[in-house]
Amino acid sequence: MTANSQPTFEEQIFAGFRELQQALREAFTSAELDPGRAYPAAKALRINKNLTWKASKILRAETPAEALDHIPGKSGLGLLLDALQTHGATVDAIARTRSAVDLLDRVTKRHSGDKETLELMLEGLSIGEEDTDNLEKSRRLAFLGNSGIWGIQADARLITYVLTPGSAGDGAFDLTFLVGFVQLKRLRADAPWTLAHSRSFGSDGSVRVDKRREPLFPASSELKGAPIIVEHSTPGMSMFVVSEGGGSLRIELPKGPAGEGGANDVYLGYVARNYANLYADQKNHEGRLIHETNCPIRHGQVDVLVHEDLPHIDAFEYQLFRRRDHDDRLVPSADARITLPIHSRPVPLAPGLGALETPCYARYTDLIATVAERLGTTPDRFRSHRIQLDYPPMGTTGLFSFPLLRRPD
Repeated sequence: MTANSQPTFEEQIFAGFRELQQALREAFTSAELDPGRAYPAAKALRINKNLTWKASKILRAETPAEALDHIPGKSGLGLLLDALQTHGATVDAIARTRSAVDLLDRVTKRHSGDKETLELMLEGLSIGEEDTDNLEKSRRLAFLGNSGIWGIQADARLITYVLTPGSAGDGAFDLTFLVGFVQLKRLRADAPWTLAHSRSFGSDGSVRVDKRREPLFPASSELKGAPIIVEHSTPGMSMFVVSEGGGSLRIELPKGPAGEGGANDVYLGYVARNYANLYADQKNHEGRLIHETNCPIRHGQVDVLVHEDLPHIDAFEYQLFRRRDHDDRLVPSADARITLPIHSRPVPLAPGLGALETPCYARYTDLIATVAERLGTTPDRFRSHRIQLDYPPMGTTGLFSFPLLRRPD
């Protein structure tokens, strides 16, 4: 920050938050009270224990957003500070606490206008690379709102990418793509929905025609008109509406009954033979596994399973972003991506089928065993990585990426 620049909103809100914690802690310490023991402190101060409980929450908070909900109102704060001063807290600590609260009030009025808007602004402040809870309140509200607006929702969506050796050898791999919706239900009977929109992309991000894609279970596809996995889908489901062309495959769930009576589990799967190569070349240096979120989802999960006979890759990264309005590519260049402050690092799972169990879908390990058998292998021969995110926001693109390998000399 230069001599003439003004502190940013983030700098002001964090400065006020830290000052409030320091001053409030000093007030309790100088009064010889432990704020972590809310009930004994309240008894000693002869005030309602809710006030000392709120103080303990403020002191344990790691971010301004956590502390904001627990700052007492003007009268409550006055009761707490007067009681602390009567019990021996220093005048300076009391004055600093009042000043810190006043600073936070001024920042609120200047930058957001009201407490509710401030809460939304604070949710967007990322505090670390593992902050998957960032914006969770907004994401949950968006899930509810989008469910009502669009008339559909799913309890869970599970995406699985399975990489197995391709027939071309030398780093080539087949890509099996699985997408499952658990308890997908319409909230209105007039709500058809696109379940999957699959496309392949070249190194420049443009759509390419991929003629190597085939249903994982062809007989089921002929029955339902889509690459459905019958054993893991609700029996008696209607025919899907499938459109294909120009490198794109779109699968739509038609209109149907609303509510719990129309809830379905739906699993789709296809395989693209010799989809790509794990070794870099002059044009390709990064592997990308991409998915879009176009449905209100309560729980999201993405797995990547890599067969042990393929070259070893484990430097996976995950980003959630939206595209710029003028960029029609699914994955724009790095400088054009607008990354959301929702961060998660792919978690490596232990070997074996048991490590793949998930609360999102009770039969998930059965599914993986079935798919592995279909691909001519066994589940214990995969290295797995996982992302889990509650309320993944609609209108976003998820990108699992990894650096392509150098060919051995």
